[in-house]
Amino acid sequence: MALLGLPIRFTEVMYQPVGGSSFEYIELQNIGLTTVDMSGYSFSGVTYVFPNGTTLAPGAVMVIANNGSPSAFAGRYPG
Repeated sequence: MALLGLPIRFTEVMYQPVGGSSFEYIELQNIGLTTVDMSGYSFSGVTYVFPNGTTLAPGAVMVIANNGSPSAFAGRYPG
């Protein structure tokens, strides 16, 4: 099976969770067979640009989280 385009998939979106925006996040996964260079990619509607050198290995998962309260986020989603 051939994959067309970038093999990055949104695997989970936590939007307007109980407790407020501090617990919002977007989870991405590389479903391809090669590492993807995410440098410079960004979201529309979410203020985030991947820094230069950001990569996502095959099968790897990345979470982009709200930075309003990192300690509250870590408390709810440890690990």
